[in-house]
Amino acid sequence: MIVIRKAVPKESESVLSFYHSLIEKMQSRPVRPTWTKGVYPVLDQINSAASANSLLIAVNDGAIIGSVILTEKADPVYDTAHWSFPAQKAVVVHLLAVDPDHHGEGIAFLLLSAVRDLAAEWGADAIRLDTLPDNTAARHLYTRFGFRYCGDISLYYPSAGTIPFSLYDYAVNRNQPS
Repeated sequence: MIVIRKAVPKESESVLSFYHSLIEKMQSRPVRPTWTKGVYPVLDQINSAASANSLLIAVNDGAIIGSVILTEKADPVYDTAHWSFPAQKAVVVHLLAVDPDHHGEGIAFLLLSAVRDLAAEWGADAIRLDTLPDNTAARHLYTRFGFRYCGDISLYYPSAGTIPFSLYDYAVNRNQPS
C-alpha cells in the first residue's frame, strides 16, 4: 500500500539515496532530470525540507518510491514570469520525482494532491513549478491535475548552465479539477 506522508529528518539520507538511485536509473532515458549527484539535490537541502515539514515522500512497503519538496522560495526569474493569475502567497514545487519502476501508477498525482493540501495548510493561493519542455509526461500530469501552462523561461545554474523550463501554476482552493 502506498502512503504519502511528510518525511522526518532522520530519513534525509534515505531520501537522498532515492534521488541518487533515480538519477542512475534515468541516465539512459531520453527525458531525464538534469540533476547531478553531489550537486543537486544535496543532503543539506533535504535535511532543511524535512526539518521544515515540507518534504513529502511516497512509501511502499517501507521503500521510498517518490518525493517532492515544497518551499516558499522561488528563483528570482519567477518574478518576471507571466503567471495565469496573481497570487498573494505562492509556493514552489521542487524535486518532484517517482521511481521509474513505479511510473504510471498514479504516485505523482498522489504527491501533487499532498502538495495541494500542504499549500492550503500554509495559506498559499498558488502552487508554481517548472519542468523541462520535452518532459511530455510531466506536462500531461500537470495539465490533468489542473495546472495551467504559463510559458517558458531559462534558468541559470552554475553546475549545469542555462536550461529552458516550462512554467505551470495551480490555484489552490479555486474549484479546479483534481
